[in-house]
Amino acid sequence: MKTAKNLMTKDPITVPSGSELRDQVRSFIDNNISSAPVISPVGEILGTLTELALIRAYLTLQMHGPHNGSKVVHFKEFLEPSTTVKEDEPVTEVIKSLIKAPTHRLVVQNSASYVTGIISPKDILGFLAGEDHKNSLLRDELAETKKMLENIKEKLKDAEEVLQNYQKVYQDAPTMMHSVDAKGKIIMANKKIHEILGYKPGELLGKTLYDIYAKNCHAEDSYGLKRIIENDYHNSTYSTMMTKKQQKIRVDIASSALKDHHGKFIGTISVARVIDSDELLRTLHGVLNKDHVQKEDLEEFLKLEHEKV
Repeated sequence: MKTAKNLMTKDPITVPSGSELRDQVRSFIDNNISSAPVISPVGEILGTLTELALIRAYLTLQMHGPHNGSKVVHFKEFLEPSTTVKEDEPVTEVIKSLIKAPTHRLVVQNSASYVTGIISPKDILGFLAGEDHKNSLLRDELAETKKMLENIKEKLKDAEEVLQNYQKVYQDAPTMMHSVDAKGKIIMANKKIHEILGYKPGELLGKTLYDIYAKNCHAEDSYGLKRIIENDYHNSTYSTMMTKKQQKIRVDIASSALKDHHGKFIGTISVARVIDSDELLRTLHGVLNKDHVQKEDLEEFLKLEHEKV
C-alpha cells in the first residue's frame, strides 16, 4: 500500500522561526519555492510561510521598520495554518487532506514528529501518472549524468594526449626541457636536463622550480610562471640553475604555456641551454658595440658578474 512517505518530496526546505525575513525573500527566489513550513527551535510547526504571506510581511517591514522585530517569528499573524500527515498515512487519506489544506501543501512528519517531507499537487500528479513517468524522469537524469561524465572523460583524454605528444617530442631533445604545473611542480623533464643537473632519469619529477633554480632567482621564477599562465609565454631571459650537488649553472631560458585542445592550462613548456664564458663575452661585445647601451643590458651583466662570486 502506498503511503505519504512514498509520495513526498524528501528533505524539504523549512524556515527557522528565528531567521531574518529579508533572508527568506532571497531563499524563496533562489530555491524556487512557493511555500515552506516555519519551524521553532524546539521543532514545533508554527505555520506555513507562503509567497503571498512573505510579500505582506516584507512590505509591512519596509513600511514600519524593524521596531517590532525583523525575524519571521515576529510576523506570525501572516502565516497560514499547516496541515500535517504522518509518513504511514494511506494515499487516499493523503489526497483528501491535500484537497482540504488551505495552502494545498501537506507537511509530512515521522513518528517523532520531525518534518521529513512535503507533498504538493505535483507529487500527487506524479503518482497518478504512474511509475513509468517516474522511471522516465530517472532515465533522463541518468542519461544527462552519463553525458556529463563522458564530456569530462573526453577532456581528460585530450589532456593526456597532449602530454604524451610533448613527451615524445622533447624527451630526446638535445637541449634541456621541463614543464611545471600552476604551482611550480615539475610534471615533465627530459633526459638532457637530468643529465646536466646530475639527476637520475625521472628523479626531477615531483620537485619544484625552487629545487632547480638558485635562491636569488626564485622571485623571478614566480613572476615568470604567473606571466606564462596569464599571457601564454615569458620572454627569453637569463637565469641560474642549481645542480644536484648545488653547483650553479648559468642558462638562457624561454617558456610558453602548454594547453589542451580546449585551451585549458596544463603547465609550462620551458627550453634552457647552458651559456659558456665565450658566448657571454661575444654577447657582451655585441651589446657594447651598439650606438646606445641599454640600462637593462648593463644591469644584466652586472648581475652575471655578481653571481660568479
